[in-house]
Amino acid sequence: MNSPNQTAAQQLWLRARKDRKTARLLEQALLDPTLSRILLLHREELFPRLVARVENGPAFFFGSSAFVLTSDDVDGVARSIKKLDKKSSAYSCQIARRENTADAVRNLDEVTRQTLIDNIALEILRVVQRNPALCALVTQSEAILYADLKRAVGDYSQLKLDGFNTALLNLFQRVLSGNRSKEVLHQLALEVDTFKDFLDVDRFRVFLLEASLSHYRQLVRTLRIRERLWKKAILDLHFDCLLEHSGPLYLWCIRCPESGVLASVRSTQLLKPFRCPRCGGKAWSATTLFPSGSLNVALRLRDGMLGAAIGWQFCKRRVPFQHSVNVGGTELDFLVDRSDDKVLIECKMNHQLKGNEQMLSALRGNLQQLDAHVRAAQAQGIAISLAVCVVNHSRNRLAQLQRSIGPSSTSTVPTRLLSYQDLRSWMGKVFIGHN
Repeated sequence: MNSPNQTAAQQLWLRARKDRKTARLLEQALLDPTLSRILLLHREELFPRLVARVENGPAFFFGSSAFVLTSDDVDGVARSIKKLDKKSSAYSCQIARRENTADAVRNLDEVTRQTLIDNIALEILRVVQRNPALCALVTQSEAILYADLKRAVGDYSQLKLDGFNTALLNLFQRVLSGNRSKEVLHQLALEVDTFKDFLDVDRFRVFLLEASLSHYRQLVRTLRIRERLWKKAILDLHFDCLLEHSGPLYLWCIRCPESGVLASVRSTQLLKPFRCPRCGGKAWSATTLFPSGSLNVALRLRDGMLGAAIGWQFCKRRVPFQHSVNVGGTELDFLVDRSDDKVLIECKMNHQLKGNEQMLSALRGNLQQLDAHVRAAQAQGIAISLAVCVVNHSRNRLAQLQRSIGPSSTSTVPTRLLSYQDLRSWMGKVFIGHN
């Protein structure tokens, strides 16, 4: 039975045979100098965990599998956002309204806090009293450990919790219907629109966008990709419906007087520049686009876009191969037929934004695993004549790193590391009879 990873990959290659856009995506992932550097990044580096730091507030951690698209260079966009913030603060009464709402919320908290705490504690004590296992646990002289709790309650199915949820619901209703609570709630209800200023969802989204912009800045600098080339690659994917605009695009104008202009736009196509709705001039803009269709499938495969692109090369050339082969509990990425034996191909999406020592350690680990997989296949009676590990490093970068890596002395067959840029020419030599 095929694994979900096998099924997704096979369906992707089948789609590429029929869909020109999917075939071009898998081809350009190896050939296009800009797109390959973007799509062959390790997923944790392409879509890392980001931090949005709210001014005078907490930090929020979030994950985002989105690509950033900006109207101008990222440094200029970041500076313009800060300038817009200053203009907005100087001409906005929102800060005072937010403080008024915060006071009302604090009043509600002060009115209800103690009553809620007392009654919740009471209901918890009643639950303990009704359950002998919990009674024995809380009256023991030793400290209560997690293991003790699990032994006593198991999956909680045997606990008597009748009435607990109902009691809590009734409690909240009583608390909120008290005279003092009613006064505070009435005050909030009179100006319910103040909650919009208190929560300020749009501003929070801008904070999230700024975190994405910071990551985008790091990527283009570290990968040495010109921003115009990044933008062209992203718009090409968008044009092919492989990147979709599902969230708002923010556009702003800092030329307009007083607070400037900030607007959000939802559009399925972002191929033309946006203009300020007030002055008509070209607006600054930034947004994120999310993978869809074949791109989303490829990026979510276990070996990411690299595995998808390698498999497509064999499909296109009609070279017989097996994908994600399980031999004695070890999964082999690709087993490719060649005369009376087979060639083993492993693919590794290594981290590329790490230091040299970490990248060297990963490559050594790749070779060791390649040797182990050769032995696992041979132990199952599979004749392996050659084994390679295709990595997501460029030809020049891999050559630099390999100077510090000696050849494997324990392998029973010829093994090597191979850059994705050399895959096609290597296939032409090794599988020449199938071309």
